[in-house]
Amino acid sequence: MAHRCRICTTNDLEGLIDELAERMWESRRDREIDPGKWEDAPPYWQMAMRGFASETIKMLGDG
Repeated sequence: MAHRCRICTTNDLEGLIDELAERMWESRRDREIDPGKWEDAPPYWQMAMRGFASETIKMLGDG
């Protein structure tokens, strides 16, 4: 089976944005200074990461 692009084939864009935002948060946080998980991230940072994820998906989808 050929590899299928999740961006191109998703039926749940908001879910994909949330998943990407969480992965971006987890990849960038300093676990020594900021041990908080995505669920505990302040609302500002959740909103910011969702914005980054949304723009990333748009850019890659238009690619």
